[in-house]
Order: sequence, then structure tokens, then C-alpha cells
Amino acid sequence: MKKIFPFAALIILFYCSCGGGHEPIVPSKPIYDEIEVNGVSVKHGIVTLEIIDSQKKSLDFYFTLIAANRLNDSVSCTLSGFPAGITDSAGAGEIKLPGTWFHSINVITDTGLYVINFGVSGPNGSDSYPINLHVIPLPDYAASLAGVYTSNDPCGHFSYGDVWSGNYTATVTGTPGMRHWLSISNFRSLGDTIVVNAWVQNYPQNNIIIPLQTTQGYTFCGTGTYGDVEILIQDTIIHASDTQTCITQLTR
Repeated sequence: MKKIFPFAALIILFYCSCGGGHEPIVPSKPIYDEIEVNGVSVKHGIVTLEIIDSQKKSLDFYFTLIAANRLNDSVSCTLSGFPAGITDSAGAGEIKLPGTWFHSINVITDTGLYVINFGVSGPNGSDSYPINLHVIPLPDYAASLAGVYTSNDPCGHFSYGDVWSGNYTATVTGTPGMRHWLSISNFRSLGDTIVVNAWVQNYPQNNIIIPLQTTQGYTFCGTGTYGDVEILIQDTIIHASDTQTCITQLTR
């Protein structure tokens, strides 16, 4: 028996070292090393993306998936949990690793901090990661247009029922307590006591809008554009039985 035991033990040891005929157990793990959103890792803390409110253009989210020794494995990506006003244009997407999922969302919602979910599923299971969306107000460009402007309108000046030519100045200021609004005094040389209010829109174009308004018997409306040194408005003025439509060009 003493001679047989070492031989039997050797057989058992050889059997165990070879796995006993079974495949070795490999721990389950993701097939990617890293995921990045706009260059920031989602595996090492919550990513916060800053987004401007009320922009109708798409913002691209780049999800970079880097393979871990398993090239060409596929994963499926999804975004979910959007608040009202934020729409997802692409839905789910499937890519091969390593690769990038180019995504976009449209943001028209209240400012604030929102949390959405980024999901990834593949052959080894699923993972999800929270992403913060920080929606900030649309920049107010109205105040930047403040200043003294000169004009010599091609239609002349609509002044108390008479049309006459000559240079004049108009003063543009921001409207206190009203973002994206400005006030124009001495518009079309009608005097400093007559103030025309206009709304400034910087997306998708630099537009300026004079909504229908009446002050001291004069009714105004118009639309136009603005730049760094010029405001150009196609306006209509009604006073009693007189109506004039012209292009007002203000330059500073």
C-alpha cells in the first residue's frame, strides 16, 4: 500500500491541475476598459455636461468605448430619463469596440440640473451610469447693444406727420428687469420721450423684433438683424392717417 499511495496521489494531483476535464472559471467583467463622454470618464464619477437652454441645434455626445482585448465585440448604448423639453434624436445605437457612439439631443427646457441615465449592454451583461445635464440660461446679448447710434434713413424721418431728411442719433439701452429686451429712444427722430422696445434673439440668428406697440399715438412694429456695430430694422410706423414702412439703419 505504501508503494501505491504516491502513484495514486500523483494521478489525483495531475487530474486537479488540468481542471478535471472542466473549462476554467473566468470572472464576468465588462468588455471595455473605459467610457468617456466628451473626454471625461463616466467610470470615475458623475459627468456634468453644461448645455445652453432654448437652443434648437443638436449637441453631440461622444461615448468612447475602448476594448479590453476583445476587438470587434458589440455593445448597445441608450440614453434615458430625459426631462420634459429635452428630446433624444437618435435613440439606441450599436457599435463595435473600440469605437465611438455619436449622439445628439435637443434642449428646450427650464434651466437647472437634471440627471439622465447612460446604459451599455453587451455579451457580459449591462451597466448604467448617471450623467448630469446642467442647463444654463441663454446668454443675454441685449445689454451688449447699448450705446448711441447715428442714422440717416433712406426714407427720411417720420416726424410728427412730416417726412424730412437729415442725420439724427438714437440711444439704445437694456430694459431693466427684462432679459433679451432693449429700449430705443428717439427712434426715427421722434423724440427722446418716445421709447420703442425690441426683443433680441441670438439663436439661430441675430434677430431683433419690435412687437406691435403704441406709445403717444404712434404704433410701431418691425423685424431685423443686429451685429457688433449696426442694427438694421424694417419697421412700420402708423400715426393718425399716416403709415410708413422703411428700413432703419442704426450705426455706432
